[in-house]
Amino acid sequence: FHLLKKENPNLVLVHRFAEIKTSKDGLDWAFKLFSQLKQEGFDDNMLLQLLLPLQQGKELWDFVKQAGENIELNYWLAVDPHFYHIANEEKIVGIKKLLLYKRYFIAVNLASMITDDLPTDVLAEILQLAATEKSSRDEYLREHDVSSIFKSLESREDMNHEELAKLEWLYLSILSSYGSAYKPKQLHLELAKSPDFFMQILKWAYYPKDEKRREAEKKEIDPEEHQKFARQAYYLLTDYKTIPGIQEDGSIDEEYLNDWVDKIRELAKEADRAEMADSVIGKLLAYYTEANQDYWPADEISNIIERINTKSIKSSFSMTVTNKRGSTTRSPFEGGTIERANADH
Repeated sequence: FHLLKKENPNLVLVHRFAEIKTSKDGLDWAFKLFSQLKQEGFDDNMLLQLLLPLQQGKELWDFVKQAGENIELNYWLAVDPHFYHIANEEKIVGIKKLLLYKRYFIAVNLASMITDDLPTDVLAEILQLAATEKSSRDEYLREHDVSSIFKSLESREDMNHEELAKLEWLYLSILSSYGSAYKPKQLHLELAKSPDFFMQILKWAYYPKDEKRREAEKKEIDPEEHQKFARQAYYLLTDYKTIPGIQEDGSIDEEYLNDWVDKIRELAKEADRAEMADSVIGKLLAYYTEANQDYWPADEISNIIERINTKSIKSSFSMTVTNKRGSTTRSPFEGGTIERANADH
């Protein structure tokens, strides 16, 4: 440990020695050495290097707290947390310490691997703070970690659906990304059952057609706030592919869908966003499943398009039918086999 007094000490050697020595002789050995080194004039940063590699748990954390505010602060800012072999109560204590010292992203990462061991309120708090507060360290927030926590929360009976929807809103940019393992299902359900909510999202995503009305609306909200809401609304509408009135067997409640469409169009007309509403509706209808269908689109979809019959809904539907197939790859001499199959379909 006198290596720590040298310039550019070999911390790997110090940490590895402390780790193996305590696994052999217990934490008491490290605590006694800590007191000895402190008496010899080792400063807090040097003493911290003894504590960082030790087996994590309540016994160590109680000692860290008694070592003084400066050491406790720097311990929680620097430690690489791994709570896999400790009691659930200790995991909760450790997670809450990470949140206290604003290690939000690493808390998300860690929680995603021990979701079954953490209560619902703790998981929700982790997501809330990671999305709304500035983290004390530049650590990476991974889509897989976020999705793992959301999937765990979704399955819990004590998770309030309204609170889950609020968390989904905070993480839309991640949950709406390509390949996300969890989609914002509560927000999608709200879009499908509430034309008023759908219209609010549409108003955030698109300006009214009339220029004077557009300028008036711009003055109603801070530009930075509007930009944030617009970005969130765009993510949500882009990712939304659930047909209102869809049943578990894939059939459509035509009356429900027609009522929903008519209400959306009525609200959109009042908000001077009729063309954009038709465009979004056309895009949504194009995502009705093609699997196990004798013919496509289903009559319920065709009836709506023919009844509304605007250029906006038809062009958006047509374009989305093509675009939703994505890119293709094929052998050099395969030619247009894929296109011919699509045309036949």
